[in-house]
Amino acid sequence: MPRLIVMESSGNARSVALNLGETTIGRAETNDIVVSAEQVSQVHASILIGPVLVTLKTSSSGHSTFVNGTRVHETLVLANGDVIRLGTCEMRFLADDKVPQAVRRSHVDSRERRD
Repeated sequence: MPRLIVMESSGNARSVALNLGETTIGRAETNDIVVSAEQVSQVHASILIGPVLVTLKTSSSGHSTFVNGTRVHETLVLANGDVIRLGTCEMRFLADDKVPQAVRRSHVDSRERRD
């Protein structure tokens, strides 16, 4: 199942499963993924999980969306590992269930961190 790793400005990271269909992202509480970051619109973007492709669609707001440092103007097909930036929030798209070790560690009890 595809996932987004949402890296918050506080330094915390959370993993969000993406289901078939549309997932909305933005500041409004009605979004599937709520991001309270500067320069993020109420409904900033959406990710559409289709049978073959995963696409990112930006809203028509004045705020920008970037993938791997390049501004997205309408729709873009996502690839595994792409970094999405909305305002000050960064997210990494993962096409499968593998969650990077750094994210797993942020959820591990400190007693277990002896590596």
